Amino acid sequence: MWFWLFIIPYVVIVLLFLYAWFSMRIFVPTQHIATPFVSVILSVRNEEHTLEKLLLSISNQSYQHFELIIVDDFSEDSSLAICTRLSKQFSFLKVVKSTTQGKKKLLRQGVSIAQGELIVCIDADVYYPPTWLNAIVSCYEVEQPDLLIAPVKMVFTSPIFSKLQATEFLSLQASTGASAFLNKAIMCNGANLAFTKSMYLAAHNSLVDHEASGDDMFLLAAIKKLGGKVKYVMAKEAIVDIQPSYSFSAFLQQRMRWFSKSKSYSDIDVLIVSFAVFFAQIAIITLGILAIFNVQFSSFFVSLFLFKWFLDSMLLYRASVFFDQKKLVRYSFLLSIVYPFYVVFVVICSIICPIKWKGRKI
Repeated sequence: MWFWLFIIPYVVIVLLFLYAWFSMRIFVPTQHIATPFVSVILSVRNEEHTLEKLLLSISNQSYQHFELIIVDDFSEDSSLAICTRLSKQFSFLKVVKSTTQGKKKLLRQGVSIAQGELIVCIDADVYYPPTWLNAIVSCYEVEQPDLLIAPVKMVFTSPIFSKLQATEFLSLQASTGASAFLNKAIMCNGANLAFTKSMYLAAHNSLVDHEASGDDMFLLAAIKKLGGKVKYVMAKEAIVDIQPSYSFSAFLQQRMRWFSKSKSYSDIDVLIVSFAVFFAQIAIITLGILAIFNVQFSSFFVSLFLFKWFLDSMLLYRASVFFDQKKLVRYSFLLSIVYPFYVVFVVICSIICPIKWKGRKI
C-alpha cells in the first residue's frame, strides 16, 4: 500500500542509525599530552538563579587551562551584577556587555575576544561535571576536528510529562550521535559544543542571522558546507545534564522555536531526515483514522505501528546504555502514541501562534 512509501525512508534511516550505535565505541579520555588553551563562551539573559551554581561547576573542572567569557544580552534581572561580582572571585572569568541582541551575535562577540583556538559553548542552566572539559580537550587532541558535538542528557523527575520529555530528548541524542558517526551530522546542542576559532571565522557569515535562534544548527550546516571535520564525543565523562520544561507552555514554545527556524535549513541531510520523520507520523495518523472508519485497515495499522515502535525502541535502548537511562525505554510505547499528534500540533502552532524567547517575541 501507499503508506509504505511514507514509512520506508524512515525505516532505512533508523536502521542506519542502529548500525551506527552498534559500531560506535566509547572514547576514554586520557591525560592530555598538550595543553591547549580553551575559551568557554556563555551568552546570558536573565539567568540570575543559575549563574552561581554554573560558575562553581566550571571552577571545579579537572582541566584548568581555560577562560570563561560571559556576554550579557541586556539582562533585565541581576545577572550582570552577579557576573561582575563573581569575576572578582574567579580569575578565569571575563564579563562583557553585549553591543547587540541575539545569541548568534553574542557568540560572535565572544569569539572575537577569545584567546583560545578551541572554543566551547555552554548554557547557563546546565550542570557540567568536573570531567567534562578534560573529555572535550582529549577528544579534540585525538581527532583534531573542526567541530565537536558533545552529548547532552535530560534528567527527569516523577511526573510523566518529565519522563516523556526525557525519552524524546534521548531519541534526539540517539540521532545526533549516529548521524555524526555516519559523517552525516544532522543535530547538535549549543549547551555542549566545541569548535575551532579559525573554522568559526570562516563560517560565521553563513549563520542565518535573521533567525533569532539556531546558532548551533546553522554553525553545523556552515562547517559541513565548508568541508569541515565533524566528530561526536562518545565519552561518558563529557555528558552534561539539562532540565526538562516544567510547564507545557514553556515546552511548546521551545519546540515551536525549534521548528520555526526549519524553513531556513538548507543542509540536505537535515532535510531528508526531517521529511522522513514528518511523513512517517502523517502515515501513522492517517492510517489510524482510516482504521477507525474501516476495520480492514485495522490489522495493517497495528502492524505498522508496532513495527515502527519496535525499531524506535531498539535505537532508544542503544543510546540509553551510553547515557545510563535504560529506564526511559519503558516509556517509548506511550511516546509512540503521543508523538505523531504532538509533531503535527507543534507544526500548526508554529504557523499560527506567536513565539517568544526569554521575554522577546521572535
